[in-house]
Amino acid sequence: MRKNLVIHPFLFAVFPILFLFSRNADKLPLNVIFMPIAVTALFVLLLFFVMTFILKSRERAGLLISVFLLFFFSYGHVLTLVPNFKPVVIRGVSIETDKIFFSVWCVLLALGLYLLAKTCKNLNQLTKFLNVVAAFLVIISLSTALPRQLKAKEFIHLEGEKKEEGKNDKVTQETQALPDIYYIILDGYASSNTLKEFFNYDNSEFINYLKEKGFYVATKSLSNYAHTHLSLASSLNMKYINYLTEIVGEDSDDQTITHRMIIDHEVGRFLRSKGYSIVRFDDGMRLFGFLPMLIRTTMLGPFIERYLTRADIRERMLYELDKLAEIPRIKEPTFTFAHIIPPHPPYLFGPNGEMVSEELQGCRDLVCADWSLKEQYLGQLIFITKKIRSLIDVILSQSETPPIIILQSDHGPASSGWMQPNEQLFRERMSILNAYYLPGNGKSLLYESITPVNTFRLIFNHYFNANYELLDDRSYFSGLQNYKFIDVTDIIRGESKEENY
Repeated sequence: MRKNLVIHPFLFAVFPILFLFSRNADKLPLNVIFMPIAVTALFVLLLFFVMTFILKSRERAGLLISVFLLFFFSYGHVLTLVPNFKPVVIRGVSIETDKIFFSVWCVLLALGLYLLAKTCKNLNQLTKFLNVVAAFLVIISLSTALPRQLKAKEFIHLEGEKKEEGKNDKVTQETQALPDIYYIILDGYASSNTLKEFFNYDNSEFINYLKEKGFYVATKSLSNYAHTHLSLASSLNMKYINYLTEIVGEDSDDQTITHRMIIDHEVGRFLRSKGYSIVRFDDGMRLFGFLPMLIRTTMLGPFIERYLTRADIRERMLYELDKLAEIPRIKEPTFTFAHIIPPHPPYLFGPNGEMVSEELQGCRDLVCADWSLKEQYLGQLIFITKKIRSLIDVILSQSETPPIIILQSDHGPASSGWMQPNEQLFRERMSILNAYYLPGNGKSLLYESITPVNTFRLIFNHYFNANYELLDDRSYFSGLQNYKFIDVTDIIRGESKEENY
């Protein structure tokens, strides 16, 4: 008899990764799946050779591996369906529900593998069936994820081909004379007015520190958009992105296009043409993103949690701040884009950097941030402010050529919640920290109501002889409907009466 091609173990290994990615394809880049697919496929390949050698049957080896993968990758999904009962106490030892469930799951897996290993039935037809089922699942996942990715890629390609009128592509200075540029985003850092009005906190000491260092603080600055992916896509491409409503729909939560606009942006293209190297510090996707999410769905989840703790995440955040301080040592001119998660939840730092108790940290997921924990928000803000002060001191003291530093928040907090959009929410969410260190006479060009969309237009015009037109400074709020934009500029500035939204 002609032997069947046993491919279902490899397809079942890839499917859970593709499935999870397809559920989040509007928020993640395609490259996040490459490493887990490669590692999983290699593991299955080695296991397949070993099992085939032991069992003397490729069909039986493939069946056992596929069953193992089913149990391995479905564990976390099934666990979410199990009620969380009170811990069981046995001889004084408290055993929680998830530990009991894990033990039962392992017994079922072992029993299933044992019974399958003992079967003597012909597995040809079953192998063919599993090949078809596995291929179907992979194709369905790909058909869901790839169109979103390809659409975003095509959009960015077309955007990159556009040349804005007046842009000067010639290098205007010698590379050695170019200043390093730091674009530091403090996620959700409130303006001084917001801190005083809604949090009863005086941040003037930090503002005065910035001014003494030579920064210009735009005291009436507003964010152009209310969400990180919209705000950064706008500022890094120096334009308003309201037109995305027509592409993705106003009720969409699709972040594929905006994420790519943050990765491949007009600011970076411009600066590369001037001889800059681009340094990018992760925006939290690695800390809170796909790989940890994937691991938590597997049987490794309970063990990995011990290492992927909040303490570990704290250390990674601090590590990135330390690495930022090393940028001045790089000889060639650099553009550094650093998206710092704090003071955005989860609340992992107290005012002196101490660990916050777990019940007060808020959920780990950045999307379900709890802004109502005002004391924890302030504690984390105070701590990150101290770290930023130290970082600025290092950058200014160690830079051979005076650098350009933009210290900016992408949006403010939302302690009043999202359910009832009103003037208070608009002012709290859209008012931001926006401070500039511009060597030479660049400071004289700034004004108190400048918004992020004009940040690099102004800087490129002054330092690189570009000819970007400054845009009107407008602020567009969107709540749970990411792309339903409401111009709230006049409401925040008290020039228009509040309406019902």
